[in-house]
Amino acid sequence: MSPLKGLEAALKYIRKEVSEDMPIRHLEILLYIHRKGEVSVLHLVKDLEIPKSAVSLAVRRLSQFEERNKDGNLELKGLGLLDKERDLEVQTLVRIKLTPEGQRIVDGLQEIFRG
Repeated sequence: MSPLKGLEAALKYIRKEVSEDMPIRHLEILLYIHRKGEVSVLHLVKDLEIPKSAVSLAVRRLSQFEERNKDGNLELKGLGLLDKERDLEVQTLVRIKLTPEGQRIVDGLQEIFRG
């Protein structure tokens, strides 16, 4: 498969399985976390050369979180592809890794580029 056809197939897959408007930057973050296993926001900022505010927003959108709607009820938001947890030793450090759903998406992308 040509690189252009592979990219086209990958974008079609992402739009179908995840979100119609998922930015390429978010895909880059998912693939980076897949390669590294577990990272911090600072790793993403430094290694991908993305501003911290952009990384924080991307991680929030790629994770799952609760938010109150206009009626005051909690709703789940986000894509549920990343999991965040505080480091037990360094409380200011948040570790980020793929959820099983995030891993499924990355596996699907890898299959597209292999095929």
